[in-house]
Amino acid sequence: MELTIKNIGIVKESRIKLDGLTVITGKNNSGKTTVGRVVYSLFDSVTDIKDKVRIDKINFIIKKINKTENKLTVLKLLKQPENFDDDGIDMPNSKKCIQKLFNNRYMDDLLNIEKYLIELNSELKSFDTKKFEKELETWEFEKFIMSRTNKNDIVSVILEDEIIAATAELDNVISILRSDDELIDYTRENIYRTLLEEFNEEILPINRDVEYGSIKIADADSIYFNMKLTNSSIIDNGQPIFYKTPYTHVFFIDNPFVLEESPRFYQGFNDLENYSVSFFNRKRIRSHGENLRRAILDSRRASVLEYLNPDNSLLAIKQLVSKIIPGEFEFTREGKFYIVNDHKINIKNLATGSKMFSLLKLLIDKDKVDMNTIIILDEPEAHLHPEWQNSFAEIIVLLVKEVGVNILLTSHSPNFVLAIEAYMRKYEIIKKTNFYQTDVQDNGTVEYKCVNEDLGEIYTDFMESFSYAKEVRDNYYYGLDEDDSDV
Repeated sequence: MELTIKNIGIVKESRIKLDGLTVITGKNNSGKTTVGRVVYSLFDSVTDIKDKVRIDKINFIIKKINKTENKLTVLKLLKQPENFDDDGIDMPNSKKCIQKLFNNRYMDDLLNIEKYLIELNSELKSFDTKKFEKELETWEFEKFIMSRTNKNDIVSVILEDEIIAATAELDNVISILRSDDELIDYTRENIYRTLLEEFNEEILPINRDVEYGSIKIADADSIYFNMKLTNSSIIDNGQPIFYKTPYTHVFFIDNPFVLEESPRFYQGFNDLENYSVSFFNRKRIRSHGENLRRAILDSRRASVLEYLNPDNSLLAIKQLVSKIIPGEFEFTREGKFYIVNDHKINIKNLATGSKMFSLLKLLIDKDKVDMNTIIILDEPEAHLHPEWQNSFAEIIVLLVKEVGVNILLTSHSPNFVLAIEAYMRKYEIIKKTNFYQTDVQDNGTVEYKCVNEDLGEIYTDFMESFSYAKEVRDNYYYGLDEDDSDV
């Protein structure tokens, strides 16, 4: 599988293979993270797409039903006999959806909320205001309705106008729901808004005037994504921009402190906000950090069958992780804790390097890591001692070899890159590993250069900074003049 990007962030145009383990090195602010943001955005936005659509539709419909209910002031008042001295006006028994609307019972069956919406619309359209005209226009009703609606008109006319407005709203909702059966518009919007979230609304270059950017992910046999973007949207040419995905899980790990943070809460209906969202509800897409938080806090437990049939491909990896993080985790209302040797430690008091290993441990233990997983690691060695960098590198290589996980990582540590190369050779995944180095152009744009045939280019880049620091150190340590240091 190969990613092709053009005019995204500071990247001018590059191709990056995503088969097994992909390593990107380069200086700070040279666009190393751009690839990770693109890959995460595309795959996360389409993962569990049917569930996202379902949940989005539910939230969208509920919001529109509430809006419809607010348009039916007179009908709602007439439905409440307690507002009158007598029994008021009885709602026909055939109007079950209208009854549910005002009794707040329409959310009892969320899986069939779309069917309810259609039936409610039908009931409202068939509501016979003429049948109640004489009763509606009695002095008691008119006086009461006018006091509550601030409308000085015949009550039956007010009611009819409200029903027309309400059914027009529902007609529009039904039209939207039926307009995108193949989810082309939904997917396009979801991908674009995820890109906006990950790129902080600056997807295209900010220092160059370009007409559009483009992203494509494909292999010899299949196209996964193919799109062009402007500053305001993904270009709609009537064709799908997404075809399929090989992944059921995608994780972007760039902050070990995500372990100690709590998930954010969104306005919504109980668990319906698992995905906040896009084409139907124009709310904020969840960030990669928020998705990671929710994954590691997943309360799922292994089934009996899973205990009886463990994934043996993960056994060696679990053992390596347990050498660093031998304990278990406990997440309760009282807090988040790491338990080892009967000692309960607050997660916040774990060493930062331990948190990075803990994230991998939790994802593995919660069955989030398999051959259909892609993990993006942004400078994972930043908080690790070289010894732990070596261990982390071995775990990464084994995840690729034994489990089939696809991993994309960035690094600017010579030790970590060397460890990856060493274990890549030890475990014989050379053909599934690709190394890239960012190449900054004169105009400030970046291209990615594949250096598989000469990894020495990466180490030379690292050594230039090391040599410079050593030279400065020697000048002051030995009391040399700058001219003498070259002798």
